[in-house]
Amino acid sequence: MVVTRAIVDDPAGELKKILDHADDPGQEEAFKELLAEEERNLEALLRQKAEEWQERYGIRFSDERVQLITRRCVRTQTDVDGAVEEILAIHQTAREFAEKFSRRNDLEMSFTEEAIDRLVEKVWKEGLDPAEHLGKSFQNYEHGLKLIREKTGKREFSVSAEEWKIRSSF
Repeated sequence: MVVTRAIVDDPAGELKKILDHADDPGQEEAFKELLAEEERNLEALLRQKAEEWQERYGIRFSDERVQLITRRCVRTQTDVDGAVEEILAIHQTAREFAEKFSRRNDLEMSFTEEAIDRLVEKVWKEGLDPAEHLGKSFQNYEHGLKLIREKTGKREFSVSAEEWKIRSSF
């Protein structure tokens, strides 16, 4: 429910109106519009904080990442700091996974910021553990990347968002 001036002024009367007209499609449309407006306002505020967060946390807060945070906060009633902390934790998990994978396979693997955003979306949408999901998604890539390294000498691999969409569909 969206709290409006009318609800604050006359909560009992407004609740009665809502309950008396529960099937009114206009109410749902009004709610959707208010929700969209709330999302736009929050996103504008968060864009202003992006540079501060980048300096504080050492990771990029792109427009897309700000949109992820905004959607998470509005749709799940998560507070902004909580959503940022979740992204930081998932980012750290991805970095640690890449470091371990790299050491284990004698190569350099990393994730682009966009790939990490895909991971964040998947974790949030499906309630996954990021470390387990990464392990399952990349379990069959060790041998292939070793072969590429041995045959071409290539030692650096960066997982992009497009590649992540493929891997996260497993």
